[in-house]
Amino acid sequence: MVVSRPLKRIKRVVADYYSFNSFGTSACPAGDRTLEGPFRSNIKSFLLSYADGPLPLKISSPPFIQRWRVRLRLDDQDEDVFIALNIVEENVKQSDSVYCDYCRVVAGWQENPVCKTRYHFIIQADNVKQHCASCGASVASSASSRCKACDLEISRDTDLEDETQLILEDARHLLHGIIHVNGFGHLLRVNGREGGSRFLSGCDIMGLWDRICIMMKAR
Repeated sequence: MVVSRPLKRIKRVVADYYSFNSFGTSACPAGDRTLEGPFRSNIKSFLLSYADGPLPLKISSPPFIQRWRVRLRLDDQDEDVFIALNIVEENVKQSDSVYCDYCRVVAGWQENPVCKTRYHFIIQADNVKQHCASCGASVASSASSRCKACDLEISRDTDLEDETQLILEDARHLLHGIIHVNGFGHLLRVNGREGGSRFLSGCDIMGLWDRICIMMKAR
C-alpha cells in the first residue's frame, strides 16, 4: 500500500517511518538487535526491531497466518509518500498450500513440504480499497484524517483495514516475495510504474527486495 499526502496537510510524526531508499543499508537504524544469524532467527529479530504487529486480523481471516507491517517513507518527493511493507507469516501445516509450487519447479522438491513456515513480503497496489477499522466504512487514503461515518481519527496506518490484506496471490501487488524459514526464497512479482505504481519504479522495488534478502541472509 502506497499513500501520498501533501506536506502541508501532514500532521503525524514521521520519525517512526524508515527511509525506503536506505532501508536495509548501513544508514538504516538497526534498533536494538543485530541480524547475524541464519534467516530463521533473523526474521524474528527483524520483526521485533522494525515491524508493527502482529496486527489484528478479521474474524473471517484464516487461522494459519499472522501479519506485521514495516512503515517506510519515500525520500526526495514533493509530497510525503508512505509505503507499507507487509510481512505475512504462513503456517504451512495448517495452510491449504502445504507444498510450494515454486520449489517444485526450481528445486524439484515435490514429495515433501519445504518447511513449516513461510513469510510473504508484500507491497500492495496504490489503489487498494481501505476500510475504517472501527465501523468498516470505506476511507479514501488521501482524504481527511477522520472517518466520515464514525468520526474515528485515523492517526496511524493500523487504523485502516485493507480489503485485500489476506489475498496473497494478487497480481496487483507491487512486490510479492516469499522466503521459507530455511532461507530459500522466491521473487514472485514486481510491478513498477508500468504495472500501475505512481511513485515506485521496478528498480526501486528490486533494490528494496535485494537489500532485505541480504540483510536477513536469505538465499
